[in-house]
Amino acid sequence: MTRILVLGTVPPFGGPRAEALRQLVADHLAMGDHVEIWSQSELAAAHVHEPRTGLALLARLATRAPRFDALVLRFQPGWPFHGEESRAVRAAFFAGLGVVVRRLGDVTVLLDSPIAIPGGVGGRPTRELWSKASVVVETEADRTELLAIPWLDPSRVTVSPPPPDGRTAALPGWPKPDTADLRSVVMDVVRARAVAGRRLRRSGEEVLARHQPPVTTTAGPTGRTDLPARPEPELSLAFQALRAPTRTFRRVLRPDLATLVARKVLRRLRALLR
Repeated sequence: MTRILVLGTVPPFGGPRAEALRQLVADHLAMGDHVEIWSQSELAAAHVHEPRTGLALLARLATRAPRFDALVLRFQPGWPFHGEESRAVRAAFFAGLGVVVRRLGDVTVLLDSPIAIPGGVGGRPTRELWSKASVVVETEADRTELLAIPWLDPSRVTVSPPPPDGRTAALPGWPKPDTADLRSVVMDVVRARAVAGRRLRRSGEEVLARHQPPVTTTAGPTGRTDLPARPEPELSLAFQALRAPTRTFRRVLRPDLATLVARKVLRRLRALLR
């Protein structure tokens, strides 16, 4: 089993590049590898949410990398460089990264287009990284830029355009009445729109699930699992008034709201006394 550390944004957000990185992780998991993902975004489905950049990120990477056999590092806008580092900081980052990758068996670098490395991709401090890493770029122009590095083997540079963004791709339009095989074409459009709708709904449910607090369930007298009832807003406001009887209490004492609260409290008391 290979232990792989992956640094880069993964879904649910991040577009087609994040989806491509997720697919790469899924392929390794299918082969039985152990994968740990670090992402800058707090919404990413990653093991570690790492907002640090530059030398701060490198320091943490240096402590964790010896536990892994391989590294996949994606250079993307804002990470691992935030974009305003000085030349000295960039040089120190690549020099330290060279020490880290020297201990690893396999290193893969993914470069977003345009290449998100401020100050250029070359320089003596990058020698250790580019002489060992397999590099994936998105365009032939990016590959040409990399091939100017003398210690980079051209056979280890691969061009792989990002997949199309299915979430923002235009939905197929409805055919004209005189279209040949109209029924079949209409059914194809219906299916495509249904798939897009399910993807959108599933993405929304995943995001909500990540941010909603867990719901505690209790078993009722009939053996069913009953969800706890949502507290009445007026009663909740009344309890807040008991805890903070200054401004909140004055809001509760409005005649209409106070009447509603009193009625609901009386109904509950009668139900308890039956």
